[in-house]
Amino acid sequence: MNSHYGIEMAAKLVNAGYRPGPLASPADLRRKLARLYRDGCQGLVSTADASRLAGILNILARLLETTEIEERIERLEETARETRSDAFSAH
Repeated sequence: MNSHYGIEMAAKLVNAGYRPGPLASPADLRRKLARLYRDGCQGLVSTADASRLAGILNILARLLETTEIEERIERLEETARETRSDAFSAH
């Protein structure tokens, strides 16, 4: 994709009322995907553009999921360290 096409696509999306908005949670991504689907079905966004944007949103969803899993693992590891520390100091 050349840079001119990217600028053209961005201009079309802005004219159609798209704003980046928050993309920090699965609910944010779900709303964006739903809007993209509706707009694609109504012909407000081309199928090609909708597909590209949906792919980007899918990548963001995986990144959010990975981040959440990493945070959970860190909390579990911290709890395990505290539990071991408490067990050793009790003896």
